[in-house]
Amino acid sequence: CEQVSLQLPEIDNIALRSSLFEGWCVGLLSASSPWRMVCSLTAAGILNLCPAALYHATSRVSIIAKYFSRLENTVARRVWAERAATPVCSRYCQAMIELLSSVKRSLRLDPNAAKHFIQDSIKVDAATPLPLESYVNKKKSDLFPCCESWEWSQGWVSNNFGWEILTGSVEIMEVEWKQPPRSVVRTLMDGGEGPPLLREGCSVMRGPDWDKRVNANNEDGRDLYEKEKLSKDAEKLSAVDQASSPQPEGERGSDGIDNERDSGGTASAPEQDAIEVFADASLTIPNTNSTPLEVSLFRKKKKKTAGTKLPLGTVLSIESWNGIPGVARRVRWNLTGQEGVYRYGGDGGHFDIIHVETNDKKTRVKKRYPNPESAEQCAARYGFGRGR
Repeated sequence: CEQVSLQLPEIDNIALRSSLFEGWCVGLLSASSPWRMVCSLTAAGILNLCPAALYHATSRVSIIAKYFSRLENTVARRVWAERAATPVCSRYCQAMIELLSSVKRSLRLDPNAAKHFIQDSIKVDAATPLPLESYVNKKKSDLFPCCESWEWSQGWVSNNFGWEILTGSVEIMEVEWKQPPRSVVRTLMDGGEGPPLLREGCSVMRGPDWDKRVNANNEDGRDLYEKEKLSKDAEKLSAVDQASSPQPEGERGSDGIDNERDSGGTASAPEQDAIEVFADASLTIPNTNSTPLEVSLFRKKKKKTAGTKLPLGTVLSIESWNGIPGVARRVRWNLTGQEGVYRYGGDGGHFDIIHVETNDKKTRVKKRYPNPESAEQCAARYGFGRGR
């Protein structure tokens, strides 16, 4: 308050303002952005009235001194983060710039603060721009001793008269390449139904580019699977044909049951043939005392055979292909026990294997997941190769 400052001597005014500045500087360490903005504006106002408060706060509290030493780096990162909205900036960014301006003014006006103040250099990472090389061979202190701005030291100001702005246009030339088909995975991912990551322990089968490999063979056991499937299909057809073969009409009644069985006699020859056909299926054979209905239902039963195991493989690890990580998988095949590394998006978007989900017996595929979007398909979706 101006009335209070007029009643106090100069030493007490400096002490009071320094204490207020130190208290508001504690709020600069808060995790709340709005509160940091309020503290920045208030601290900047106090520092403009009392430049000596900077030395008082930084000499007493080390954490405040570390904050002001990296303040220039913090402001540069914040300005760079809001570059897309230029020339509009947030109120928080304005408060940070105001505080940095007040600190630089205090360093010029207060010799004690300038003598003990330690300023960190601008650190460059993914969130800040790369510094430009200096266009002068001489040191900046030889040309402009009073110039201490980071824009000059980092090469953003290329001359002493102002900024050099170069304008022009960029023309993107068309590239001669075979554009890959558009992937449907992006639409599925937008709807929350994208395929899961093909990680260790997942099941795979041969994919669309299996035969396009250099040394393509049947290490997955596909030939063994087809051979076993054909043999089981032949056994199933043979059992069905024997069960459905007609019997002599003279030995059967109108209901399809042997006449001798109706009279309580022993089983006839056709019935013995039917029993022998179904004996291989490990089914319960009706005895000679069974009713005609039981025998009729027994003859209608079909032989059940176990399903053939699919030529599946288990992912052991995620590998790289031609130096590109994550675009290949090491797989061990269940039928043959062989291992190998197969493309899963590598080598220009090729897929030697496909991610599947099977039943517990590994005899039927419940779901086939679509292949993920390759880097080439992603580039084509963003317009790579098209002239504009």
